[in-house]
Amino acid sequence: MGKKIGFVMVLLGFTVNAQKDIYVRPGLISASATISPTMMLNRAESNYYVSGFLEGRLDDHLSFRGESHYFVDGNNDFNYFKSNFRTHFGIQYHLSKNNFDAHLGFLPGVALMEVNNDRDMFGNRTLRVVPSFGINLGVSYYVWKFFHFFGNVSYFNSSVRGLASPDAKSDEIMISAGLGYNVNLIRKK
Repeated sequence: MGKKIGFVMVLLGFTVNAQKDIYVRPGLISASATISPTMMLNRAESNYYVSGFLEGRLDDHLSFRGESHYFVDGNNDFNYFKSNFRTHFGIQYHLSKNNFDAHLGFLPGVALMEVNNDRDMFGNRTLRVVPSFGINLGVSYYVWKFFHFFGNVSYFNSSVRGLASPDAKSDEIMISAGLGYNVNLIRKK
């Protein structure tokens, strides 16, 4: 009986020591890839993207983040997009408490879009380079020195130049969540 109590005490000691480690600090690199659903704001349509991010922590409150999103499919037989790939880079502002982290960021970027109803005089779809920006709001919880859980809500603004005005808007709200990977490049002092 004494050995069992001793074993439980040792396990509890490891758990308490593991919870003392703070992983959110300058030098933290985080990344992930996931399937992300979106809701288009200008039409009754939902889309699905393979999305990923890479983020580097600069100091206690700022990080540099890059995101990319590749259109996989939509929920309609006739989707607005034939193809869409967008990438954004920007600064995130963080508020952290121990291993819990909340962030808000602005991400300017560019998208390569092919819209189904955008055809040239020969009937071919036109691939367009479209300026875009995103606003990202999210939370992360770092559970170990190599893993964290995250959830993000992002707004992406873009208008396809050269299309009739009501059809040009392609704004979306994206929800991303999952398991992320992280590593600290700077050792704890």
